[in-house]
Amino acid sequence: MYLPMVTLERMVQNLQRTLTVTLPPRKRALRPAWQEYGLIPIPAKDRNFFPGRDIPFIICSDIGDFETHCTSANSDVSIGDRKEWKYIAKGITKWYRHHPRLRPGDKVQFTVIEPYRVYRARLVY
Repeated sequence: MYLPMVTLERMVQNLQRTLTVTLPPRKRALRPAWQEYGLIPIPAKDRNFFPGRDIPFIICSDIGDFETHCTSANSDVSIGDRKEWKYIAKGITKWYRHHPRLRPGDKVQFTVIEPYRVYRARLVY
């Protein structure tokens, strides 16, 4: 589908620049699932902030930059889908190891550096 350059420029201008995600409580396990499996759960209403499922992007953080992607437990979700994925996954375990004091209720703030390609992540207390 072809979109005129003016339309693309407006889309980029209208993008949300920051997103704050609250790490959810554990359900039945000793540790929260996000910590156990190295995931950052993203609420459904906020998933358009990131590229679609399995599309690589970069997170710049206090431990360095790393490539990651969005994923889903459901393998029926097509690559590039922008709504049905649930988590940011790749590289998150290493980031969590550097932040052992993270607890449910803590917040991770993402800031767009380059839309759908590069984001900055930081903890917000």
